[in-house]
Amino acid sequence: MSDDQNPTDSVVEETDEQRPEKSDQPDNNEASGERPKYISTGTSKFAVNDSVHYQVGTTLYGPYLVAKVCRPQVYLLCDANGNSINNGTEFIEAALLKSRVPV
Repeated sequence: MSDDQNPTDSVVEETDEQRPEKSDQPDNNEASGERPKYISTGTSKFAVNDSVHYQVGTTLYGPYLVAKVCRPQVYLLCDANGNSINNGTEFIEAALLKSRVPV
């Protein structure tokens, strides 16, 4: 880099004219006087220690245990010894089936 070029040469100070104005208008929910709406993502079908099978196509893997409910309808699975399945991969509820076989 040459002496006449300084890394700060490309930094431009932002002036009041360049700054976008902040709106004093409330968002749509506040403007209409409504409360923010809560959209339910559903409830979990399985709980910790439930015995489940993981289904890929027509093939069933397991049975496994639900180790953790990460968020609604998303789970971590483990084997009977408590070892994570697929290095801690999260499994969605749609790919799991309740197992009748205990682990």
